[in-house]
Amino acid sequence: MITEKTLDNILNSKSKIAIIRLFVSKTVDFKATGREVAKLTCFSAPAAHAALKELFNQGILKLDNIGKQHIYSLDNDNRITRKILKPMFKEEVSLKSELKDG
Repeated sequence: MITEKTLDNILNSKSKIAIIRLFVSKTVDFKATGREVAKLTCFSAPAAHAALKELFNQGILKLDNIGKQHIYSLDNDNRITRKILKPMFKEEVSLKSELKDG
C-alpha cells in the first residue's frame, strides 16, 4: 500500500538513492552483487548491504541467491519503481544534460 510516507522511507538515505540511481542508469537486466554495488556507488560494503536489504524489503529490488552470493536487480514489476523512481531518475539525467548543453 502506498502512503504519503512511502517515498520518504524509500529515499531516506544517500546510499539508497545512489543504489536506485545506479540500477535505473543501467540496462533493464542489470544485476549486481552487494560488493559490486558498494564499489560502483562508492559506499562501504556494510552501508551498501544495509541499503540493499532495505530496498529489497521495500520491494524496489529483487534478490536471487546463487550459491553464497546475493544478486540484486531492479524490480521493474513494482509499481513505485515503474511509475515513480525510474521516470524520476531518468528525468534527472535528461535535466542534467539540458543544463550542461544549455
